[in-house]
Amino acid sequence: MKLLRTVKDTFISTIPLLIIIAVCLIISPLNSVDSYVKIVIGYASVLIGISLFLVGLDSSILPIGHMIGSVFSKYGNLIFILSFGFVFGLVATLAEPAISVLARQIQGILPLVNSTVFIWVTATGIGIGVAIALLRMVKNINIKWIFAILYILVFILVAFSPEEFISIAFDGSGATTGDVSVPFILALGIGISAIFSKNKTNEDSFGIVGIASIGPIISVLIYGIIVKITNGGVIPKPNDYVVEMSGSVESIILGNLLDVALAIFPIILISIPFLIFLIKLPKKQILKLLIGVIPVYLGLLIFLSGIDYGFGFVGQYIGKIFINENSTLVSVILLLVICFLLGFAITISEPAI
Repeated sequence: MKLLRTVKDTFISTIPLLIIIAVCLIISPLNSVDSYVKIVIGYASVLIGISLFLVGLDSSILPIGHMIGSVFSKYGNLIFILSFGFVFGLVATLAEPAISVLARQIQGILPLVNSTVFIWVTATGIGIGVAIALLRMVKNINIKWIFAILYILVFILVAFSPEEFISIAFDGSGATTGDVSVPFILALGIGISAIFSKNKTNEDSFGIVGIASIGPIISVLIYGIIVKITNGGVIPKPNDYVVEMSGSVESIILGNLLDVALAIFPIILISIPFLIFLIKLPKKQILKLLIGVIPVYLGLLIFLSGIDYGFGFVGQYIGKIFINENSTLVSVILLLVICFLLGFAITISEPAI
């Protein structure tokens, strides 16, 4: 069964991360059995959730993206290409689990930032970035000039954006390039470069993710400036970062139902007209694709709920083990080593890379 194979592959890829967490728990055991239960349930939810999510992607959203991308060969209109590239990048980012997790954490620290608005702001940035990357391909613009111009704009905005939003902007950029958006954007880039690139090589598809990821940096910095202006020029002091369990499993799942729907369903609603009117897919195939969205929704719901319930506080706990009022140089150095190993293990288990 495909789901079981995906669970197995996901588990194997996260073994290095589990080993690091286990070592840290041995060094500094938790105070209660409930905390261990929280970690186990949280990890199991993340494992099952991401596996369901990936299986659903393969049977629904990714095939939809490939089919819609194939219609580019029939249309040479630049406005159509750029508009669709914008929509393509936007809806792929809306369904990205990482950006949902980051948005909720940011709202907890900065209540002025609405998590849903933040997701749409970063998704809009990705959409604009994808459109710019496609324009570069079609017009054969040197990628050096694109990066130079965009990063000059970033540094100008950094000078005017509130300090709290600078790091958030760059984190948002990283979170938007994950399991959903990267396959979508890369597939789009390969298809477009093969059809429209003057060089007629797939080499032009490289760089599309890099260009697209600058978009959220710019859009979030602008969002920060707007938030500061609308709040009378003042940004309240950020709250402490707390990722402890905020309720029962049932209440957390219920609280996530709407947020997950807002992340998944826009991509489906936008895709249906393409499937019906441009691709002219038979009704049975459309229904099959729509049924495949169910595990995507359930997987993302379980994944986010697992993060909320307990797995998310593991990183914070590891930091507290090594950095406190009694910290020594040895503990700080050990923390740096652990952070390196965590970064390595997390990246090894990242499907997008």
